[in-house]
Amino acid sequence: MYRLLIILVSSFFAFVGYPGLAAAESEAIVIQVRKFPDGGFQKIQATDTIIFDAKGFLFPGERDNPDSPPDTIALHIQHDGSSFYYSAPLSTGQRRYVLGAKSLRARGGAPPFKGLPQGANAFLLVGTEVGGSSLDIGAFADQWNLMLSVE
Repeated sequence: MYRLLIILVSSFFAFVGYPGLAAAESEAIVIQVRKFPDGGFQKIQATDTIIFDAKGFLFPGERDNPDSPPDTIALHIQHDGSSFYYSAPLSTGQRRYVLGAKSLRARGGAPPFKGLPQGANAFLLVGTEVGGSSLDIGAFADQWNLMLSVE
């Protein structure tokens, strides 16, 4: 009887979205976009979601060539000898993005995005593809980039 009660209570909390159950999920890493003098480097914890916050920052294309602003956020992950590319659209006016399994599109035969695993190196880039689907082969004209080391 006691075991049945625990199962029913657990099922109820899972159904209503009890916040304690969400604690098991990894927390999102917030990347605050800023200008880096000689390129950027940041150490982060393994995560399945990145909050990309560009509030108050103009990318070079937005500032220098408003007719051709950046239109893509790209993520290049290197881990265990493999290299994968993912992308999400960058919209004029939107300054905060949640980058995760629902928003990142796998490119060039990459598996669906499952997060940044411990030990990976990644490049977070903002820019434009130089051709229709050039990111599929790793070609990308970046206007901003940040190297991430996943601990």
